[in-house]
Amino acid sequence: MSRAPETITEIAARYGRAPATIRTQWAQEPDWPAPVGRRVNAHLYDPADVDDWLARRIQGPIAVDWIPEGLYSLRDIAAATGLPLSTLRSRVQVDLLPPADDTSGRPHLWFGSTIAAAMTRCLYPRHCT
Repeated sequence: MSRAPETITEIAARYGRAPATIRTQWAQEPDWPAPVGRRVNAHLYDPADVDDWLARRIQGPIAVDWIPEGLYSLRDIAAATGLPLSTLRSRVQVDLLPPADDTSGRPHLWFGSTIAAAMTRCLYPRHCT
């Protein structure tokens, strides 16, 4: 362990997330790192383990066999990738996912080729190396 163990609050500060997000979402995942100790009444986590978990969970390219000319809604994309629908919506709003290819109706739809290209980029650029 090269860095000092961190609490959930410290992890949240480092990643710019709310502690509640880490506690109620990330730490509930089955592959979340095991605590390496305790500080008063808080679990401590190895920062390298948390970084590795995040890289596996959200930063890497997401391999899905998209049909290039197929049209997919955000719900379809969320179901195929395992990413939360709220994450995908926010990434569209901040231009980390491209605008929908078909906006003629609801829901808006993206071509498989558009999504495949977008999923090769990091959806959390502040944390990409």
